[in-house]
Amino acid sequence: MSISHLELDTYHWSANWTEVSDEEFKKKVHGFLAANDSWIIDGNYSQLRETIWPQADTIIWLNYPFILTFYRSLKRSIKRIILKEKLFGGNVETFKRTFFSKDSILLWVIKTHGQRRTGYPKILLKEEFANADKLIFKTPNQAKAYLSQISISKDKNLTR
Repeated sequence: MSISHLELDTYHWSANWTEVSDEEFKKKVHGFLAANDSWIIDGNYSQLRETIWPQADTIIWLNYPFILTFYRSLKRSIKRIILKEKLFGGNVETFKRTFFSKDSILLWVIKTHGQRRTGYPKILLKEEFANADKLIFKTPNQAKAYLSQISISKDKNLTR
């Protein structure tokens, strides 16, 4: 058995940083879930939470401090700008979009980080997500320690 991976941004963004409609987004994700028995989904969009989380056996939240989250976003964006790295929908980050746009990923981190830190603990307790294990890592070292405890066996089953 193999484990399929989906980065949600792949389905969310089309050319010129245009967001696909919620309907199309949900349809694509439903198709992915239906086509795969085992999966890892990277990312979180509130409009998909009710679809994905009830089917998950584990939900991982990287609840890192603001300064680390912002620093990593800044570093990743600068690298992508310099390398002109192609992203979802063939898009590339630009200096203008990253630093001087209302659609800046950095501005998004500033606006949403606090909301997520206060909102996610309540969301994770919802009854419809009760069947999933919840792993909350507050530091990269905690996440690394967890990852060092798991391995992929020869038949590619995820084991702890």
